[in-house]
Amino acid sequence: MSEVGLVEAIQSKHPGSHQATYQRNLRGYPIDGIFAMPDVPILAAGYYPFDEHVASDHRGLWIDFDLHSLLGGHQPTKPTHVPRRLVMHNKWVVQRYVQLAEQGYMRYNIPGRLSTLGFEVARQQGVITKSQAVRFDRIHADAYTVRRLAEQNCRKLSMGGAEWSPKGQPIRDRITLWRLLLKGRRQCRVSSRKVRRLLLKTNEPLAWKLTTAELESHLTQDLGQYRDAKRGLTSKWRKAHVTTRTQSIAKVRHKTASQRERYHRLRSMKQREETRRRRKARSSGLSGGLRAIQVELEDSSGNCRLQTITDPTSVEDGCMQENRARYQQTQTPHPTPPMSEPLYTMFTGPDADNNQQLLLEGKLPIPGGLAYPTQAFLRHCRLHDSYRPRPFPLTVEELVDFWSRTPENKGSEPHGLHNGHFKAGALSELLASCDMAFWDLPLRSGHVPEL
Repeated sequence: MSEVGLVEAIQSKHPGSHQATYQRNLRGYPIDGIFAMPDVPILAAGYYPFDEHVASDHRGLWIDFDLHSLLGGHQPTKPTHVPRRLVMHNKWVVQRYVQLAEQGYMRYNIPGRLSTLGFEVARQQGVITKSQAVRFDRIHADAYTVRRLAEQNCRKLSMGGAEWSPKGQPIRDRITLWRLLLKGRRQCRVSSRKVRRLLLKTNEPLAWKLTTAELESHLTQDLGQYRDAKRGLTSKWRKAHVTTRTQSIAKVRHKTASQRERYHRLRSMKQREETRRRRKARSSGLSGGLRAIQVELEDSSGNCRLQTITDPTSVEDGCMQENRARYQQTQTPHPTPPMSEPLYTMFTGPDADNNQQLLLEGKLPIPGGLAYPTQAFLRHCRLHDSYRPRPFPLTVEELVDFWSRTPENKGSEPHGLHNGHFKAGALSELLASCDMAFWDLPLRSGHVPEL
């Protein structure tokens, strides 16, 4: 690390202190460290006791530094998990998504534009011009924009507005209870199980007897209280909760000085026993590893026989030979033509892309020193001028059947549409036919959409 200009942060902060970071290390010297640039100001650094915060036989290491001086004022933001708005198990959300997507498709006239472009490409026998490819990309981008907006507006996410805290949670529970009861008064469907659970959780067993005006009054009061809590009290409550939990865990681990002394005494005994076991294993030659192998040797009569080798150097050489023979089959003992010169350099060197394109076009000069089968193979790799990929028909029924069997959470497109978009689109005749056209036209023309 010193060769690349890094220093150990804890030792540079406490140069005269040496602390073992491994339980079985009896020499009192650290084998773990945190490395940083020399100009990074370390405010504080140290080691945690064994088995504290980290369930390991190594100590936990920590350093404290100024983010502003290290990152230049650009502090990274904490990433938050945003749940999917479109989920297939909620039929109301799916219906809303399909409705919004169909409205957006009709607003942008995506079905008509796709149909016109498809007829033009069909008349040209699958050949798509540059201007038509640009039109297809625009239609594709508009469709993806509509689908993203439809997902954004199909469901409202009310979570994540404020940090969780143990003192703020009861307020949230009461707000949820008042809203559910008011929703039931409006003859809307409400989960009675959830209401009963909140009645017990909030210690308001008679809340269902309140009038509508009283429920609205309680809701307004709790909303104001929660709004005041979000202005700064929630973060303070959360920090206090975490600090209290950390201190309580430390107290439970070693309540008294005698328990702490007993813990360190047992740990020292464990270290000595482990050291004794390792020393005994080394002296008996049973410290692990491969101690013997069998190799094939040819005798004077030409017959092969198995011989057991126990010498460590010979065992290592035999293992290396076996690995070379297994994982370098195209190079040794009989290299294949692509792994030999000059083809290896031609197709893996700096001009590899150019040579591959010339090979497909039939313009690559074939070296004369190659064997005839290799030269014939390279000539056969040329694409004929009349080559056209053979199209196969794609129907809406096949598309719907495919998406009905595809899991929702097993993949997504690189442009931001997960499988739920297409599974929901398969429930709509309009969206399914457009998706089929978006797939079928590139298959027939060979055009790759760009977004």
